[in-house]
Amino acid sequence: MGGVTTDWREHAPTRRARPPQVRGAVARPRLLALLAGARVVTVVAPAGYGKTTTLAAHLPDLGRAAWLTLDVDDADPQVLAAGLAVAVAGLPGGEGPGTLLDAGATPRRVAARVADVLEGAGALLVLDEAQHLAGPLTEGVLRELLGGRVALLSRTPLATPDLTRLEAGGDLTRLSAPDLAFTPAELAELLAAQGVTADGAEVRLAHAVTEGWPIAARFLAQAAAQGRVRLASLADLDGGEAQLGTLFAYLAQEVLGPLDPSLRALLTRGSVFEELTPDLLADVLAADHVDGREAGALLDALARGGTFLTRTGDTYRAHPLLRAHLRGLLTPREAREVAARGAAYFERTGRPRRALAAHLQAGNAARAAELLAQNGGRWLAQGRVTL
Repeated sequence: MGGVTTDWREHAPTRRARPPQVRGAVARPRLLALLAGARVVTVVAPAGYGKTTTLAAHLPDLGRAAWLTLDVDDADPQVLAAGLAVAVAGLPGGEGPGTLLDAGATPRRVAARVADVLEGAGALLVLDEAQHLAGPLTEGVLRELLGGRVALLSRTPLATPDLTRLEAGGDLTRLSAPDLAFTPAELAELLAAQGVTADGAEVRLAHAVTEGWPIAARFLAQAAAQGRVRLASLADLDGGEAQLGTLFAYLAQEVLGPLDPSLRALLTRGSVFEELTPDLLADVLAADHVDGREAGALLDALARGGTFLTRTGDTYRAHPLLRAHLRGLLTPREAREVAARGAAYFERTGRPRRALAAHLQAGNAARAAELLAQNGGRWLAQGRVTL
């Protein structure tokens, strides 16, 4: 794979190189011990198990660190290399990968320099959403990167010969859903942190119903703190043997229920998009007169609640399970209409990749094809093969 042929900085928005802001997380010493003792760690679990929250909350305890949240574009090595360069730029010697990119170096060479930077700085690099590295194009980049201290957070198993080799040599620690699930003691601490007084029987019941699933536990703690759920009444929920999906839908309704109807409608329509910004909210989603400043305040208030949205810079992401729940409240026609308005907004604001995806969601394949024809050559020149 050749070197980068255009300015690599346009591939690497700095917001993805910042860890998300985490509020209300409880300390989990047993996980911290596992993370601190590993050179390379994989954290593999479905949505809702707190992979991102756990790493972001304990980042100050793990020494010097860098962060990169991956997305679908990082399946292309050149895009990935650009993100890596931005992620480590603040570390001692961290300007080296960017200098190599300016000189047209290959992604593998850039990744090797990133590993050198991590080793020299004694730093950990966290790669969130690492399932995007599962394709064959990035295998060589990942191999070089694993020479440094790295944490890979993924929703799906990561099976590469390099990880198998590291595990055989004792350099790899694997964490999975059972490791991330709350123990009864941790759940009791979470409830106490929310100001909820629970006796041993109530904690055991809450743990049995949630199965320690972190997102359900957090929803439950918040709902109990606000007086909308009584822990003792959980035994009545689906005969005391609630499936987690049923519990999540129940808790989501409990959390969403008290919201102002217009705000709930904004969140529901916003579930069409992976990311929300104040401008998107004001331009596309607001039925009535909400300007960007008001929209930003609304999003920030929801993010401060610690359950609805995760904030990175001025961008907000709903938890995937909450987003799926909200999407289920929209009719297909409503979802298409919102997607069409979003596509127009992304075109106006010069974001053809997002516009293309929104047009496809809206069922407007013809316009999506036009955007692909207009931009495909440039995207290929930038190394965005998978796109």
